[in-house]
Amino acid sequence: MKLSVLICTLEKRKTLFKILKAELDRQVYECDVEILYECDEGQMSIGAKRNKLLNRAKGEYVCFVDDDDWVDAEYIRIILKALESDPDCVHIIGIMNTDGFYHKRFEHSMRHGSYFEQFGIFYRPPNHLNPIRSSIAKQFRFPELNHGEDTDWALQIRNSGLIITEETTDKPIYHYRYSSVK
Repeated sequence: MKLSVLICTLEKRKTLFKILKAELDRQVYECDVEILYECDEGQMSIGAKRNKLLNRAKGEYVCFVDDDDWVDAEYIRIILKALESDPDCVHIIGIMNTDGFYHKRFEHSMRHGSYFEQFGIFYRPPNHLNPIRSSIAKQFRFPELNHGEDTDWALQIRNSGLIITEETTDKPIYHYRYSSVK
């Protein structure tokens, strides 16, 4: 198995999840990719769900897609092409919007040692959205939180120095939908 795509979801987001899952299923047809998900009614923290999915993942690489986000129509193809060079992680470009407005580009790459914004672009080190070699990703645990668990995990990986090689992508393939309403 080359890639495991992991999705945490909630029962109340079933409709969004089904639409996202259908798109991913379309893309992984006849590919060496598994899609795993963990759904509940909020009993488990997001961090606990992420850890459970990491434990189940069989792919050489893992990445998460959040259930309320969206992926490009070529998301899987672009990732699999990038994985051909056998990197430790894949650089991700995406578009973030807040409540459907204020579309801004983001880049998650090992070239970025911290979280910052410059000229309207958000820069981050690799995080849960990046395809990362499983043997690296599984060495770290998400804290059992419902917010900020992804940043903590990303910083553990960054600080470890284990990500040495990275393959780049050249177009936005992930659409992060931030909601100001919690």
